[in-house]
Amino acid sequence: MIRKLLRGLALGAVLILLVGCTLQEHAKSMMENHEHTQTIPENQAALQDIPNSLKMAILDVEDVRFYEHGGLDLYGIGRAVYNDVTTRSAAEGASTLTQQLARSVYLSQDRTMTRKLNEIVLAFELEHNYSKDDILTMYLNNVYFGNGATGIRAAADTYFGKGQDLKKLTLAESALLAGLPNAPSALNPWIPENVPNAIERRNHVLDAMYKNGDITQDQLTQAKNEPLKLFGQGEGSDTP
Repeated sequence: MIRKLLRGLALGAVLILLVGCTLQEHAKSMMENHEHTQTIPENQAALQDIPNSLKMAILDVEDVRFYEHGGLDLYGIGRAVYNDVTTRSAAEGASTLTQQLARSVYLSQDRTMTRKLNEIVLAFELEHNYSKDDILTMYLNNVYFGNGATGIRAAADTYFGKGQDLKKLTLAESALLAGLPNAPSALNPWIPENVPNAIERRNHVLDAMYKNGDITQDQLTQAKNEPLKLFGQGEGSDTP
């Protein structure tokens, strides 16, 4: 089974290289056209405005090898495929933050081979043209967090009323926000029936942060015990 898995990954890599040469110029054109036509939102956040807890939360749960790969994480793909095969499920994804950025900003959400190949080539182009910090900043300013909120300032404002001062976000709030892009509609905590899943996802993010050594056991316990209180909710609306 492992041999078949490795063979499949090798064939996929060859296909990406062959088709990538054809798509590269198209990808560059898409990036240039987007940069010339896209309106830059006024509520963009600079990387230094974003608390470390939120940056670590995003990286730990979405792309822990972000600063090591070149846009495509072959190790992550192999791990995800292996886990999906051995557990006979398709629960684990392997898209890097750069791929997610390419998909969010430049591409449709169609599940086609052409779109996936374009996504990979665009990810390589983004990595070639921008620094890692730039890519992380663009991701945080363009990803959808649900409830009509695109970008981290809008999300922090929508859920916690802290869009203009992101440094006021608590660790628990940062973890909840970091978990939303995975399924923004299903995890939207403003919908009462979504709250248990949103808290479960928040705690999953916190566990990932602890596993990667970014928070202590005490911080983990305190954040998990912090009630979920959305902006504008009264004292009686706390959700443990």
